Amino acid sequence: MNAWKERVCSEVDRCAERLVRVSQEIYDHPELKFEERRASRLLADALETAGFTVERGVAGIDTAIRAAHPPRETVRPSPSSASTTPSPRSAMPAATI
Repeated sequence: MNAWKERVCSEVDRCAERLVRVSQEIYDHPELKFEERRASRLLADALETAGFTVERGVAGIDTAIRAAHPPRETVRPSPSSASTTPSPRSAMPAATI
């Protein structure tokens, strides 16, 4: 495993309990799209606690957030090793599934 992947895996392991707790809280309290007030607040608060600067109400959407972390030691992934993390999905009414 390259150094970048090792650092990411180490950080995820370090935060695993908190990540699972936030995920479970969102799962336990589903909200409809664009009405995810509890989830938005929970995620924004968790990101702020982790040291991120959080902007709430992005693009005129009350529940949208943008988070940025202050730069640390730069470790740049190679283009072939970049990955994305899906965001939590909004609960959807059964009729639209």
